[in-house]
Amino acid sequence: GPPDKIGVTSYLGALGYTVLLIDTQHTMAFSLLDDGTWGGIVAQIESDAFCAIVVWPPASTFRDEAPQVRTLHEPYGVRAATAKANNIPKSAVDKVIMANHQLHKIADAVSRMQRRGHPYIWVMPDAVGEEVSMESLVAVQTIREGGAKITRTLGCTYGTPGRNPTAILHGNCVFAKASQECPHTPGHYTEPGHRARWRQELRASSEFSRAIASTLAVAVSSRAAAST
Repeated sequence: GPPDKIGVTSYLGALGYTVLLIDTQHTMAFSLLDDGTWGGIVAQIESDAFCAIVVWPPASTFRDEAPQVRTLHEPYGVRAATAKANNIPKSAVDKVIMANHQLHKIADAVSRMQRRGHPYIWVMPDAVGEEVSMESLVAVQTIREGGAKITRTLGCTYGTPGRNPTAILHGNCVFAKASQECPHTPGHYTEPGHRARWRQELRASSEFSRAIASTLAVAVSSRAAAST
């Protein structure tokens, strides 16, 4: 997500919540494919140690890069015959397989949380307008396989630090739909210069992070009030 000072972790901390941050992309110390790490997370979920979960799954294998290992016809990765015919190296195929395993673990955690009545938010880049990106399609299918119910909301174009439209999949919480005419879309840029654009982009990311944190906080408070 966004830098720490304007990220969801920071805003949740300001609201009084303790946050366990697990980076599955930049460090193997928190690999969900490690049995010890995953078993510990499951045990904490089942003991209600967490009151909410928000995830930004790694998206590098969904980007339009060469070699293209994911396609609309094979969103979970091309078959061995296709890879061989297109000279796609085994390392690229293995990277997608590992990413799929990570996605299924994340979806399992989300499903376990929702079954226990806790809110979740799953954030990802999306396609323009009402279209759905390949990543969204895979995410929705993976979450449903885990048994979780899904509500999909389109987010602000600058909801992420990058310049991608954003989709929010969520459950056990209410996330207001962002305006499609928000001041963060590229067509509304009036400030010249790279630094001015970057400041505006960070401001949008900050607002988006604050919205996620407040949405989770409201859902957690409502659940606590209903159980008393």
